Amino acid sequence: DGSGGVESTGGIAAEKRATATAGEETNPKIKRQKIMNSVYQINKGVDRPVVFRGLTAQYIWWLGGGLLCCLLLFALLYLVGVSMLVCVLVVVVLAVAWIWQVYRLSKRYGQHGVMKKMAAAAIPKWVKV
Repeated sequence: DGSGGVESTGGIAAEKRATATAGEETNPKIKRQKIMNSVYQINKGVDRPVVFRGLTAQYIWWLGGGLLCCLLLFALLYLVGVSMLVCVLVVVVLAVAWIWQVYRLSKRYGQHGVMKKMAAAAIPKWVKV
């Protein structure tokens, strides 16, 4: 009976077609794939450095640290009793100078240049034996 063999293979193929035509909701694998695609995104460029307004890598931390120091200096000067105008002028001048210096270093040395320069400066010129 050749039709029985055709029906058995046709049955498997018909089952696959039925699940495909019935919709992806009945197939848990397809449902899971849809959820995975909608929830998880592919993060392209993960290895790229963080950039904030032209500053890369450690310069962002340097800028934040310098501005935090300026804020603390303002608070200290104000608590000591220095007039408000002098406090503001000193802190604004120092903050602008710090921002300018950090941007200058970022453009001059690039992402890792300052660390390389500091590491090279730490190597002794000669070793006495």
